[in-house]
Amino acid sequence: MENDIQYVAYLRVSTQKQGYSGLGVEAQQQLIRNYLSGKIPIAEYIEVESGRKTDKGRPKLKEAYEYCRKHKGEVDLLLFLRWDRFARHVGFAFDYKEKFEALGVEINSLESHIDFTGTEWATLLSLYC
Repeated sequence: MENDIQYVAYLRVSTQKQGYSGLGVEAQQQLIRNYLSGKIPIAEYIEVESGRKTDKGRPKLKEAYEYCRKHKGEVDLLLFLRWDRFARHVGFAFDYKEKFEALGVEINSLESHIDFTGTEWATLLSLYC
């Protein structure tokens, strides 16, 4: 991954208990920073909510979107550890992909990176969510 990329990190745990497991916030932060050779995100949003909740139940994701909207052209990527940390419903993932894409921001996962320039991205997104 290019080191000049400007990214926003989105970290989510479903419960406080999960926050202390191997998928905890600290583990997600460290894995993302290691992936980007220690580069610090320009913003970071931590959500403690079920991935099954709708848009209304994900205030930190909405804040991340608003940050990208206000800083349009300054953010290249919304990065998260895994697709299940971002969304549990494919429709939700598709909707937010389009919203962020309209701002010029790619959304993607560290562990299951999708090449959105290819033709199979919709199938992969469906599988991961």
